[in-house]
Amino acid sequence: MRGTVFGVLLLTVSVAAQAPVRPVPDAISWATAFAMPSIAAWQAARGPEPKCKLTQLAVSEAIGNVAVLSLKHWIVSPRPCLGCAADGFPSGHSMNSVIGLSSGWRVGLFLAVGTGELRHAAERHTKSQIAAGLALGGLAEWAGQRLVRCRP
Repeated sequence: MRGTVFGVLLLTVSVAAQAPVRPVPDAISWATAFAMPSIAAWQAARGPEPKCKLTQLAVSEAIGNVAVLSLKHWIVSPRPCLGCAADGFPSGHSMNSVIGLSSGWRVGLFLAVGTGELRHAAERHTKSQIAAGLALGGLAEWAGQRLVRCRP
């Protein structure tokens, strides 16, 4: 009986600690997450080797998104938001915001960090989920460049 009461209290405390999703940073994070890949695709299409550069981006996106979706499926990691699924690890928005970073690292770094901060402000992810997404995006970007070599 004591164990049941303690368990119910424990669940109540963890649910009470969750916050509702904040709609404004949540909406803005959708735009910033896809800004860098969009900028990189636009630059690639206008550059000297558009097919090769666009293929690099596509490979990086494929690697990153397959990895994110696989990890979300296999790792239970609750999100900080009230009523959200326990698929917070890693942050897919953060991962996507890094893809294309090599085409403009100054803007890309600002967008990647900004997306992570917005996801945290929206109560969608914890800092560790965001850091994992950023790291995974960096690895996916690196892998895409190594798998598809373009002339300088």
